[in-house]
Amino acid sequence: SGNDGLRVPASIGYFNELKLGYTTSLILSGNISLGKAIKSVTTTYITNDIGSYTVSNIVYEPAIKLDIKAEPRWYFSYQNRYMKGNNIKLNSGFFLSLPCEISTNPLTKFYQFQLNLSTAASFGYRYAFTNNFFIEPAANLGIGINFIKVSSPFTPYLGLKAAYIF
Repeated sequence: SGNDGLRVPASIGYFNELKLGYTTSLILSGNISLGKAIKSVTTTYITNDIGSYTVSNIVYEPAIKLDIKAEPRWYFSYQNRYMKGNNIKLNSGFFLSLPCEISTNPLTKFYQFQLNLSTAASFGYRYAFTNNFFIEPAANLGIGINFIKVSSPFTPYLGLKAAYIF
């Protein structure tokens, strides 16, 4: 998130979902992602008959992103699904959430150990195939902050989570 790299669609991590109420929970998680981050930026100024302009060349390098997240959730379709006898395993159904994440890219040269804070309003659907496996597509609209400045206001993204519960 932010200007420190590109969001990677694959990561490995651990999460624990704590039940707060009948239809609410708090998910605490930690993840490790491999992606790419900015290594260097060079700017060239070009002047010709039409005018002058700048061209930026961005070079990327591999980076490891570490993050911890707290995500309060409301499974707003849980009661309706329960009353109809539909699948409610592992909180299957539609949800609204507000994940708050602190992350860093410690293994880059350009933005070494930069801390990032992001939060995003999220709408998604969880479907449990078994008592141990679920998938979860979600759409988010969030905001990212790097070093106490807004770096990516209202950045939308789509996510897909697959989890196996041990």
